[in-house]
Amino acid sequence: MKRRQDFGRLLGLAEVADQLGISIWTVRRWAAQKRFRTVRLGRRVLVPESEVRELVARNMEEAQAPKELRL
Repeated sequence: MKRRQDFGRLLGLAEVADQLGISIWTVRRWAAQKRFRTVRLGRRVLVPESEVRELVARNMEEAQAPKELRL
């Protein structure tokens, strides 16, 4: 029996752009560059919600206080 993967909701490119606060053209370019996985259903290109979370997690930087404020 095949195991079903749970990707969460499937988001349209405009939804992804809105959630990330970036242009839809940037999302389209990133999808073409394979920065995240997409799902094609007919002409629609969708992004699993889990891919958006992983994209943010991969690009998250640790906050660090300036040297003069460190203990």
